Amino acid sequence: MDVLTIGESMVVLSPKTPGAMRYCTEFTRFFAGAESNVAIALTRLGHSVSWVSQVGDDEFGTALLSFVRGEGVDTSCVKVSDAGPTGLLFKEIRHFDDIRIQYYRDGSAASYMHPGILSEEQFIGLKIFHVTGITPGISESAYELIMQALDWCKKYGVTVVFDPNIRAKFLKQPMYLQKLKQILSYADVFLPNVQEASQLLGMQTIQELAKSALSLGIKTIVIKDGKTGAYYFTSEEEGFVPHFDVTIVDSVGAGDAFAAGIISGLLDGLPLEKTVRTANAMGALAITAVGDITNLPTPRELEQFMNGSRADNVSR
Repeated sequence: MDVLTIGESMVVLSPKTPGAMRYCTEFTRFFAGAESNVAIALTRLGHSVSWVSQVGDDEFGTALLSFVRGEGVDTSCVKVSDAGPTGLLFKEIRHFDDIRIQYYRDGSAASYMHPGILSEEQFIGLKIFHVTGITPGISESAYELIMQALDWCKKYGVTVVFDPNIRAKFLKQPMYLQKLKQILSYADVFLPNVQEASQLLGMQTIQELAKSALSLGIKTIVIKDGKTGAYYFTSEEEGFVPHFDVTIVDSVGAGDAFAAGIISGLLDGLPLEKTVRTANAMGALAITAVGDITNLPTPRELEQFMNGSRADNVSR
């Protein structure tokens, strides 16, 4: 496999009309999860990806597993468990820039993931391990699973791409940020937004945040500023890539698409500036349709977008 990622995916019920949830009576079903979003985005770009997770022994779990497998992602390491149900979330769309999420994931099947669901052999020859700050927040055993995976990455020289993806609910856990800092110590590529970088590295300017990250041994840090673009830094180069102007329909999922763009660029050996531009394009396309993965592009669609052959719903 080119990439392995571990995390929970859930059933998403999205209202057919915007407004307060109390008035919504009809919903459309989607599936989403940061890690499976990244996996699907990468398979559409032609990369091989294995997604490790656990779903409930229920109809939602069956449908979710079938859906992700149907997108070309390797799901051979996804377990079906009767320990808990498949996770669920409701999306409340007040307007395009005010989207509220209500999770129903406590005690879900994925929260019972543990180190035993992985094998060391999966990391031999693996190129990239994608990890977020979500999985270590869902349970202690899921955190232990991530740490086991990171130890094997270190043993076999696997590149670790860390997107903190911090959720406000997890910040209530006393040791949550400490867990993320522990993961950060393994990271080769770090993909925070400005707020997440400050939470993990301290309140500093972007230049100071980058310097702090590089001093930890991180090889590449890309700091996302959704309103303007993304800053990138290594020990040898730095720069800024502006965002693409698009008409926003649903802002959820942009960060996952961005991470997929970075990983794809790394796998393809692109220069860092072009890799970040690719990531910006992926994030922009993701927010032009309802659903996290609905508008994730093929290589041809991505190239057309980046070259200016854009769809009618893109601002010029």
